[in-house]
Amino acid sequence: NFALANEKYETAGSLIEKSKGAAARGERYEALLNAYYAAKEGVDLLKPQGIYLQILKDKFAVKANELKETIETGESIGVDVSPERKELEGAYILMDRMNLETDGTFIALQEKYLQEAINSVKHRAEITYSHLDGDREYILRFGNYTALPLEFYSYEQFAKNGSVGFIAAFEQLKEMDSAYKNIIFSLQHGSAGKSAVAAAVQENARYLIVWDGERVLDKPVGLGLWVESYNPLPVGADEVVLEVPGEFGLLKGDVAMGEVDKVVSFEGKTKIYARAKPESKIEIAFEKKIIPAETIADGETVSADKYSARIERELAVESRVGSYWVYLPIDGGSIDVSLECNNKNVPYAIAANSGGTFTVANITSALGGRDKLLLGYALPEPYAFARYNYSVNSSNYYTTVNYDFSLVFKRQLGGRIVITEYEPIGAAKLETFAFEMDGKPGIVAKASVQGSRLVFTFEVGNPGENLTGKVSYSVSDPRAQAEYLQLLYGNAESRTLIDSGDYAGAVSLLMNLRKERIAEGNYQGQYETGRARLANDTEALAGLLALQSAVGDSDKLERYEALAESGAARGDYKSALSDVRKAQGVLYDLKAQESKVLREEYKTLFRGYNVFKGTLPARYSNETAGIDGMFGRLQAGIGGADVNGSLGMMGEIRTAIDALNQTYIEDGGRIGIEAEAIRKEVGEGLANLSATLEAYNREYNKKAYPFVLTPTEIRKRIGEITEALKTGERGAPAIDKLDGAREEYFGLVAGLGDDLDGLKNLTSRTIGKAESILPSADKAKQEKLSSALEAAKRLYSDGYYSDALAKAQGVYSEAAVGYRSNLKESDLMLLGGLTAALGVVLAYYYWKERKKSAKPGARELRKEG
Repeated sequence: NFALANEKYETAGSLIEKSKGAAARGERYEALLNAYYAAKEGVDLLKPQGIYLQILKDKFAVKANELKETIETGESIGVDVSPERKELEGAYILMDRMNLETDGTFIALQEKYLQEAINSVKHRAEITYSHLDGDREYILRFGNYTALPLEFYSYEQFAKNGSVGFIAAFEQLKEMDSAYKNIIFSLQHGSAGKSAVAAAVQENARYLIVWDGERVLDKPVGLGLWVESYNPLPVGADEVVLEVPGEFGLLKGDVAMGEVDKVVSFEGKTKIYARAKPESKIEIAFEKKIIPAETIADGETVSADKYSARIERELAVESRVGSYWVYLPIDGGSIDVSLECNNKNVPYAIAANSGGTFTVANITSALGGRDKLLLGYALPEPYAFARYNYSVNSSNYYTTVNYDFSLVFKRQLGGRIVITEYEPIGAAKLETFAFEMDGKPGIVAKASVQGSRLVFTFEVGNPGENLTGKVSYSVSDPRAQAEYLQLLYGNAESRTLIDSGDYAGAVSLLMNLRKERIAEGNYQGQYETGRARLANDTEALAGLLALQSAVGDSDKLERYEALAESGAARGDYKSALSDVRKAQGVLYDLKAQESKVLREEYKTLFRGYNVFKGTLPARYSNETAGIDGMFGRLQAGIGGADVNGSLGMMGEIRTAIDALNQTYIEDGGRIGIEAEAIRKEVGEGLANLSATLEAYNREYNKKAYPFVLTPTEIRKRIGEITEALKTGERGAPAIDKLDGAREEYFGLVAGLGDDLDGLKNLTSRTIGKAESILPSADKAKQEKLSSALEAAKRLYSDGYYSDALAKAQGVYSEAAVGYRSNLKESDLMLLGGLTAALGVVLAYYYWKERKKSAKPGARELRKEG
């Protein structure tokens, strides 16, 4: 049948060629009719076998392309692929020789051999790069103690079941090998590895502190410190730090076991500097006598009135431990005992023995910190203060009080004592206070008014003697004083203060009003003279004030002038004169620095011009040369006597720059705008390309179609486009680079579209073939195959072309088998018709012609599919 069918198709081809050269219509019709019968006979003989063969051939072509890509990738990563290249050459020869007599089972077997060749390349790659598993495990050991490079994690996406994932990472193995080597070198020789060792040693550190007795304030005790750690990493470090809480004052000489480089106690911690060997243990022991907590300052104050004396003892303690005991002595008759540590109450107990009475407490301290201990207690009725020879004298709104006193101590208080006494003075104001102690000239009392009382305090020693002294003070009646000043200088505001009882506020206000009334008559004339001078000076410096560099001076001048006018309008010539003088000061400062102001204005103008000039194309060189010359003349004139000439030149330059800018705008300039438009267009395009890239990567990984662009190449091209968009060049060079980026972007988009469209068209054709043959399939399978075909259509509609292609090929294969087994002579006769037969003949003939001229390759295989 195969030989006969080939003969029929050769005959049909000859008859078609003959019809093209026929002169008469009847002769042409007869040749075409005979071609129809020859083609139909060939179809009847071969159609079942041809359909099945085409399916196998399509699948074989896809698998050959997959092997070709695998070989290319294997070569690029250093794998020997010579056996598989021979297999691929054989596949190309087989495809070139495939015809209707080729056995389908043989083709399927050859396709299996191609898959084995693919697996062989990947297995050889796994052997070549088998060391990567060990490298990965080595790097991961450091990951518990330091941040690994992001490059390492980019390859972790392929890892599976504790391995690098050789099959998934096949294309990346060479890059992964290089990256792992660099990371390992960095960990072995760089700071990252040493940091990891230091972190591991500190994390694994353990310590034990042992004392040979009770820790008591200011008493030495024996300390034993044991520190151990472990470095689990395969690299060492010349310096690691083991931290122990507590400042123990340890030194290198206190080491009883182990090796230590140095020991530092600071901020509540003891830091031990040692060396760490790879995968080794560190053990260190210290022994030393220390004072766990030591008093560095101790002071006592006593304050007393006749009812009680309050004694407060404050101690500053330097603590090296977390807690310690204190035994602080107090008087046996003490009451109201309190103990604080760092401003917090501390529980205590009172204990007595042959040595006296003590406050006993356990202090919890901040390690290595300073503690402030405050012990307080009271002793009742420590002294008697008696007044005698009391006298009172009054005059106008002043009252003077004098008296003598005696001070008799009832208890021995030790150290010095602060005495506090009180005098009732009602609402009066204290004017004077005098105090003296008989025979004690160095003692001074401090007096103050607290509410309705005069309170005075003084400090004396307490030798137990009786003391005497004198007190004298005078007070004033503030209401009487306020009423007197109100008659002379008062206004409504001061009257309100008096009526509300705020006599001190009223007196203060009235004294200020008195000063103002005396001075007020001298300000108006000075203001008017200064205002006229200010107007003349402002006019003379108008050119400088208009400069951008003098904007701040101009603003200050306007503000002071407005304030002066406002003050004069309301009759406040004092403040008006002050503001006029401030305005004159602004002008004087500006005049003194006119050369500096002109230079600053020149710099500002020149910088702005240079920025503008840098955006101009070369065709504006004549205009910019003219402006450059004007700047040169201006620079030469600055600092000379002709200030107005320099100001005029600046005005001319501004006019020239404005004119050039207007010309540039009218010419359609602003290259920067065009550059931004390109950046925006391409940037937004890249941002919107994510869905297309996702679809491309998905379909590429299915290996159902020979894509031209690889994901690695796509990422590289996108990176190059993104870098080009960031160009720092200006003007035309920037536009050239950005135009190149735009063309590269559109080229990339077109390439992605071509590949996806090719896969889409192949899938569409395959679905069409399956749909056309489905009615002739085995009736028992038609429902199942129809459902599968609908699923393929849905996948195609959703954009999953590789999955749709696989399903459609499956439907096509099963339907073709059924078609071949169920086909009858009567069914084949129904396929007739002249137009259909000619289509079959022409399609077959076109295939034969292409087979003669085309050489197998990735693109040809795809198109034939």
